[in-house]
Amino acid sequence: MSAPAGWYPDPENPSQQRWWDGQQWGQPAVAQAPVVTASAPQPVGYADLAGQVQQGGQPGKPSQNRGLAISALILGIIALALSWVPFVGLILGIAALVFGFLALKQSKPMAITGLAAGAFAIILFVIMIAVVASNPSSSNSTSGESPAAVDSAEEAPADEEPAAEPAEEPAAAPAGAPGIGDTVTAENGVAFTVTGMECGATTVGEGFDEATAKGQFCVVNITLANNGSEPQTIWVQDITGLIGGSSFEADSMASKFGEDYWTADLNPGLTSEGTLVFDVPAGQKLDTVELDTGWFDQAVAVSVQ
Repeated sequence: MSAPAGWYPDPENPSQQRWWDGQQWGQPAVAQAPVVTASAPQPVGYADLAGQVQQGGQPGKPSQNRGLAISALILGIIALALSWVPFVGLILGIAALVFGFLALKQSKPMAITGLAAGAFAIILFVIMIAVVASNPSSSNSTSGESPAAVDSAEEAPADEEPAAEPAEEPAAAPAGAPGIGDTVTAENGVAFTVTGMECGATTVGEGFDEATAKGQFCVVNITLANNGSEPQTIWVQDITGLIGGSSFEADSMASKFGEDYWTADLNPGLTSEGTLVFDVPAGQKLDTVELDTGWFDQAVAVSVQ
């Protein structure tokens, strides 16, 4: 059976096609077009798009690590809040400075804020230490004795019999000088009253508050009243006991203003009662108690003989 008419591979040259009319081959032969197989387009996924974006030179901007900057800011704020606590504010302030310097390339606004807060906390701590340190020195200078003279006066009675011969005789109170129960007022408006004094005990307080004297204790009861127009803070070191020319500081751990240790914070019109404990040589008693409220203020004194 003969093949139907159509285009077929040339029997003489299979790479070409030739017309077959059903009986014989025709002329001319036609070159066979190459067969191209089209492939279906592949779906473009998110990963491919991401790769194209990266290859296109616009990679996504990584999020900045702000951990150090945040740490510097938090440490600086806490350091400011706790700058009044001994050494805590100093340590946190230094940590804030370190983290702040390390974080300057990450988040400059937060890093600078942390640096400023840490530095300010350190400055406040230094000021507080300077104020506390200045009070004992001003008390000693008021008495007119150097620290060496004070130490020698305290140590002198150690080799003697205290009851038989006191190391130093109390200074006689000037006529008309304020005494127990009298009120004297400092230049800052704080009224100072000594309400009583007892000497001779060798221990005071109980439990955690218990203190033992190296000689004997003189316990002085006082009242403070702020009659000025501004808040005032009175420290334990602002109040000094005197025996003759020797000055004695109160025991800061045994002395109290009400229920508060170290300081009495008084707003205008408020009053605080305190108990000050002085360790003095056995057999001796304070003859004067002074309140010194500042470098440039004149100390006020009360005779307790």
